[in-house]
Amino acid sequence: MGSADANSDYVLLMNHEVEHTVHELKTLRALDIVTTEAQLIMGRLQEARGQLEGLLVGLSDEDLDKAPDGEWSMRQVQEHFMETEGDYVNIIEQALA
Repeated sequence: MGSADANSDYVLLMNHEVEHTVHELKTLRALDIVTTEAQLIMGRLQEARGQLEGLLVGLSDEDLDKAPDGEWSMRQVQEHFMETEGDYVNIIEQALA
């Protein structure tokens, strides 16, 4: 399968997902189910995570370790993200306890 075929497959998949998302939103509205602020925040976080993961797909170790002058490499950014995420999880767990 060529890259053009793969790209059209991704577009079809994305359109299918959007179609189902719209259907779910219509269903929630029809049932008078209101999305909470926490649900909206979690949804945005999941979107951002998906975009971030999409940027990394197919990159080599060499790509991940390259960095513009004076900037972090993509690997360093990811390591920082994972460390910070762990810190936030601990803070949230402590707050819930």
